Amino acid sequence: MKRGQSIVIDESKGEAMMFRAQSPDSAWLSIAVLFCGAGAICASAYIVVSTYSALPHWDEWAFFDHLATGKAWSLQWLWAQHNEHRFFVPKLFFLADVQFFHGTQKFLLASIFLIQLFHIALLSFSLRALGGCAAQPGERALD
Repeated sequence: MKRGQSIVIDESKGEAMMFRAQSPDSAWLSIAVLFCGAGAICASAYIVVSTYSALPHWDEWAFFDHLATGKAWSLQWLWAQHNEHRFFVPKLFFLADVQFFHGTQKFLLASIFLIQLFHIALLSFSLRALGGCAAQPGERALD
């Protein structure tokens, strides 16, 4: 066993696992990173709310132009290439925003924020599940 490693014994399974012991400084660093991340989320939400405009951004003008000229949406239009991209899902979200929220962009902004929260949850779960072996409740660490 190397220096700085510990053995964790899971009493319910009778298994022993190795993990790297955390220093007291790493706990404070983790808390600092967590607060910085929460601050970034709050600052981003504040900026989005305070600078909100119902005007379309960049490529959304082309979406409105397509609908305003009387062209109906179709699967071909949804899958059409724009420069080197295909905006299939964003066009679906755009159509939902136009249909249910009168094109105010609020649905789009809220969905972007919710998707980012989903990413946080997914990454947190992944790091927790796959990121290493840490003592769980009901386990004890032996040095």
